[in-house]
Amino acid sequence: MDKRFQFTGCCDQVCGNLFVKTPYFKSKAFEFTEAEAEFVKRTGFVLMAEAAAHLKKEPDETFLAFLPVIEREAYDNRNFVKKASWALRQIGKRNAFLHQHAINML
Repeated sequence: MDKRFQFTGCCDQVCGNLFVKTPYFKSKAFEFTEAEAEFVKRTGFVLMAEAAAHLKKEPDETFLAFLPVIEREAYDNRNFVKKASWALRQIGKRNAFLHQHAINML
């Protein structure tokens, strides 16, 4: 098995169970999505998706700010980076307001 598949589980678990719970998750999500390294970029999108799914008290403005980044990076077709669509789906599920903004990106 390709070791990179093992890294995906580690990346996703650390983001969802640790990184997203820090006060730095927003700044790191922006920073990481600008990286060229595959798993660093993946981490940025996983942080966005995990925040959208689990941080119920996070304001809509946080997720609106993520949308241009998702749009900018949506065409990175590397297998382990294709998390921009996951982040977009999770943001769209939060509420009707964000759902409409996510739909408008398509």
